[in-house]
Amino acid sequence: MTDYFENGIVQGVLATLLVVFVLGIFGWLKFKRDERIVAGFLKNSGIETGRIPATTQAISSATNLSERRTGKVCSKSTLIRRSRKDKGSWRLS
Repeated sequence: MTDYFENGIVQGVLATLLVVFVLGIFGWLKFKRDERIVAGFLKNSGIETGRIPATTQAISSATNLSERRTGKVCSKSTLIRRSRKDKGSWRLS
């Protein structure tokens, strides 16, 4: 069994898997942090389930997240849903 771990290819594959796993964890944590920031903004601004949704631009400028990141977080989040009328508008679920 130790012969496998001495092989350079196996070590490389294991190191690659470890790096991918660690980067995946950091990406997930970053998404959750950004999701919490956007959801907090929507809640504090009174847009929870009201009739007036917040636009991606408004959320972006209020939270200091880029518009691209804001749109990505809002579209993937289970806490936030897209407004039916405007594609660039969001509200809490």
